Amino acid sequence: MANFTMALETVVEEHDDGQSSPPTLNLASPSLDSLHIHQSSLNIASTEPPPFLLTEIHDYEEEKNRNSVEEEQIPHSSVVVEEPTNESEDNTTYLEPGEDKDSENTFEADYDIEEHWDIDQEEEPLSHDVTGKSMYLDLCQEMGIHPVSSFLRHIRQDQIALPHYGLGPDAVKPISIVLRHSITLEKLDLTENLIDGEGTQFISKMLEENDFITDLNLSNNQVGPAGITHIAKMLCCNKGLRSLNLSGNRLEDSVLEQLMNALEKNKYLESIDLSKNRLGENGGEIFGVAIGSNEYLQQFDLSWNYIRLRGAVAIGKGLRDNVRLKRCNLAFNGFGIEGGFEIAEALIHNTTLQELNLTANRLTDSCIEKIAKSLLVNETLQILQLGKNPISTTGAISLVNAINNNDNTGLNLLDLTDVSVEYEFLRIVFDIKQKKNFKAIFGHILRSGNTTEDIGKKAIEVDSRNQYKKSLLILKQSVVVRDPALMETLKKYDTEGNFTITPEDFIAAVKECALEIDTKDLMQTLKAIAKKGSGKIYFGDLATEAHKD
Repeated sequence: MANFTMALETVVEEHDDGQSSPPTLNLASPSLDSLHIHQSSLNIASTEPPPFLLTEIHDYEEEKNRNSVEEEQIPHSSVVVEEPTNESEDNTTYLEPGEDKDSENTFEADYDIEEHWDIDQEEEPLSHDVTGKSMYLDLCQEMGIHPVSSFLRHIRQDQIALPHYGLGPDAVKPISIVLRHSITLEKLDLTENLIDGEGTQFISKMLEENDFITDLNLSNNQVGPAGITHIAKMLCCNKGLRSLNLSGNRLEDSVLEQLMNALEKNKYLESIDLSKNRLGENGGEIFGVAIGSNEYLQQFDLSWNYIRLRGAVAIGKGLRDNVRLKRCNLAFNGFGIEGGFEIAEALIHNTTLQELNLTANRLTDSCIEKIAKSLLVNETLQILQLGKNPISTTGAISLVNAINNNDNTGLNLLDLTDVSVEYEFLRIVFDIKQKKNFKAIFGHILRSGNTTEDIGKKAIEVDSRNQYKKSLLILKQSVVVRDPALMETLKKYDTEGNFTITPEDFIAAVKECALEIDTKDLMQTLKAIAKKGSGKIYFGDLATEAHKD
């Protein structure tokens, strides 16, 4: 009304300039009906508003349209993910923060999680919270939890590692809620956070809806039987997880069947780690049957458990029937003779296994002889670890003999940590290295062979007061084995022909002959010897020692 009155006053001023007599206005009442204005007296030729009103109307309509567009662009109850298509106006996908009543992943009433996971009440939709940080901070404030700064810093990255943070189930809850819709996270590490069964419940619920996470580490979290129940339920519907680590969770045989049943339904998990738990004979039987029929698992770790007797035999049979497994860790279980025999049989039939770890499994020479026979025909195994077993030098020699006699073997690493060997073993290893890339790890070098009854006997005598003697003594033994090659190589570096050579040339000769010697220690030894003389090493005594033997 004020604008309109001002406009009329402008008209009156124009008429005062002498164009015509001013019209009579009745301004006693603010009502428009009381304004007696004649079109003829205002010289308005048409029914359209005058120009000075058109500008006002245009500005008003433009402002109104702009506000209307902005209101339509602001989402009120959803986070918008724009898809790069132009087919129709419905190409915008909305991720509703509330529960989807039609979703197949909705928990049943008896799952007893709604009292802990009330999404409708706890997850306030935030218009521009594309990172999830605001949502996480609001949830933490509502629950009275101190936010985890590391989580906030890495919330949009493909890997989040929060090991040893002591989160507990309460702190895991808001993290799980926020990660439900994450499309960037691939690896989540929650090692040793005491999340127990309740925290595992939140993580499992999240993974029922998030298929982008491929690697989950829940080791040392005391997930317990309750946690395994939730994990098993998640595995039945999750299609993204490829690696699951449940190491060090005090899991016993009673929970394994439920987990293996879920694994049978899951066609996507490739690696599972159940090491450092309390799985025993019954657990081994359950796991053996499961891996025997599983066509998707490629790697498992059962090390540091208590799997023996029937359990060890069942796992051996499972390995024989499996057609996909590539890596298997069974270290520190105490398989014994029975399990060792089945493992040997499995290596004859299995054509996919590439790595096998049987460290510290009480495997004696009888088991090793069978494993050696399997290595004569096996062409796929690349890494074999048999260290810390009661193996004699005879058993060690049988293994390298089999490798040397199999022209199609794929084995390039034999680990016999803490297993003593003798000269013949070193000679065969040297022969293998001439044909292929091969590495052998072993314990002491004995002057003569031993038996299983001799295991643990003292090896080479070393004068601790003269440390350089250790390297020199081992070198003498290597000369006995490879004296022709080493002597010829040393002579090549001996330009004066007086059986003397510099420490540096001596090391070069040792490397050229591929001797199993720590060259760093040997260099210190050689320099100590050379310092006492003319600065060179006299190897005439070594040559004499070699010819004597």
